Amino acid sequence: MKIMQPVNDFDDIRLYECETIIRNDYFQKTLKPVESLIHKNLKFFNSLHNVSEIKVIGHSINDIDLPYYKIISQKTKKDAKWNIFFKDKDSMLKQYGVRKETLINLGVNNSCITPFLMNDIEL
Repeated sequence: MKIMQPVNDFDDIRLYECETIIRNDYFQKTLKPVESLIHKNLKFFNSLHNVSEIKVIGHSINDIDLPYYKIISQKTKKDAKWNIFFKDKDSMLKQYGVRKETLINLGVNNSCITPFLMNDIEL
């Protein structure tokens, strides 16, 4: 592995290290193969038809995992309750709207999405 060196004192070594990581296929090696994983586990997802409650705990509902949420929303009951848990009230106030909108865009019924705080959790 060839590590690039700064050309002058004003160059940032971190930029060169980042470029080296990118050139060495780091992102390709660590990319989560979401579609492949869903396909491999289709039997599991197809078994969710009687699920009436989903608890999202400690998850940001980010772009990479949207296909999982989409298939879960497609395979569970249309009136399934989606309980979104937040670590504290501040997080809930800042993040709930975006997470709710994301789930609605994936097909989750608006009236089925409810925010909770972690200390409200019942497993």
